[in-house]
Amino acid sequence: MVRAPFQDGMTGWHCGSRRDPPTIGCGRRPDWGYSIAMEIEPPNHAELSKPSDGYPLARVFNIAFRTTHIGTTGLLFGGHAFDVDPDRLWIWFYLSIFTGVCLILLESSLRLRWCCQGRGILVLSKLLVLCAIPWFWPYRSSLLIAVILLGSVGSHMPRRFRYYSIVHRRVLK
Repeated sequence: MVRAPFQDGMTGWHCGSRRDPPTIGCGRRPDWGYSIAMEIEPPNHAELSKPSDGYPLARVFNIAFRTTHIGTTGLLFGGHAFDVDPDRLWIWFYLSIFTGVCLILLESSLRLRWCCQGRGILVLSKLLVLCAIPWFWPYRSSLLIAVILLGSVGSHMPRRFRYYSIVHRRVLK
């Protein structure tokens, strides 16, 4: 049996005989547990790369809105692809807009530089394509495919492109 070293240099189990497993409250910890706890540093809030890292519930809301957004836009696209009556699609349309706006607010943290970064530019280009749908109604399925492709590319781009600012000409965090 492999035994971890303990703080006092002993090996084996530290309570009772050498065959007893460690129990809660016996007062000693293995060196490996102590050193791991000592090496953990608190986060430096000045170095946080995502605005949502500073807010405890922002990640939960981001995941919830993103999941809902993917589901509602999928239902909206499927409805258009299979010629469902447009009156039945309005709820998915409005839910898609609502969740999309919530995602924009969470991702941008109300900073204008987000609009100049690659991720913001792709979202704004998706909105432009979506605004063109009323004028190109017969081609709505193709335009929605283009929006899905823009969203997929935007969310899987490397960081150096997503956070690159065309105004500052460098990657902004």
